Amino acid sequence: NIWMVTRYEDKEYVLDKELKEVDVNTATPEEIAAFEAHERDAMKVHCIMLTNMTDELQKSYEDFYPYEMHKDLLDR
Repeated sequence: NIWMVTRYEDKEYVLDKELKEVDVNTATPEEIAAFEAHERDAMKVHCIMLTNMTDELQKSYEDFYPYEMHKDLLDR
């Protein structure tokens, strides 16, 4: 279900692409904008993912980004 929702919202990339910090002192405006957009999208997907988990899983994954959650869940 998560994949369908993220695909519908054009945010499925956050499940497959790690969010890497950028150095605002050396990054281009385009890199900063891309990072900020990815971070916003990741937060939305994070919320969607957590609301579809049991309470136990929510507690386990509350501090994970979607990419990390997705990877960890696939490894289980």
